[in-house]
Amino acid sequence: DADGKFVSPDEFIPLAEATGVIREVTQFALRAAMADLQHWAREGVALRLAVNISALDLGASDFVESISRNLRESNVPVSQLTLEITESALIRSPAEAISTLTALREKGIRLAVDDYGTGQSTLSYLKHLPVHELKIDKSFVTSLAANESDAIMVRSTINLAHELGLQVVAEGIEDEATLEMLKRLGCDYAQGYFISKPIASREFFELVVKQQGRRRVA
Repeated sequence: DADGKFVSPDEFIPLAEATGVIREVTQFALRAAMADLQHWAREGVALRLAVNISALDLGASDFVESISRNLRESNVPVSQLTLEITESALIRSPAEAISTLTALREKGIRLAVDDYGTGQSTLSYLKHLPVHELKIDKSFVTSLAANESDAIMVRSTINLAHELGLQVVAEGIEDEATLEMLKRLGCDYAQGYFISKPIASREFFELVVKQQGRRRVA
């Protein structure tokens, strides 16, 4: 905020949606993502970057074209962009969401369902969605190693998602025991504070370069 304090997306995104400025927020995030990908590419680093979008974005008639325009103008390969949409947003207007997501997928954009498990849908609903990834909500992951019901839910979700041809991301990993359990369950990707807290793009890039054992070009 104006005082330099961290404000969680859980706080400002609902406000942005309620006040109608969420589309501007999304466009800002997309432009920032394209700029980061361009910079990393100049340094010889090719990564995939995910941007969250809103149900209001999916309902905009010019949304697909705006995404295509951002990619063209930045000269970023479409394979490097992933768009994430929450499960609750998808089931709010499923027909509209499926139509827009199908158009995005046809352009080669990778799609993910975020916060899965919180929107009261089922995996059978997912077979109608043209998505590539399923992100299990942190509420089921945080206590995974200690809560048998959460473990059952996560294990069954991973198995069924794989049967549907989807890759699975677990959110909210906060300790090594949870990460190791997810590895045993066959989860494809991991996300959470145990791996890294949110950091600035420049700091993230420096970490990637360091891990690759490379020296910055510029």
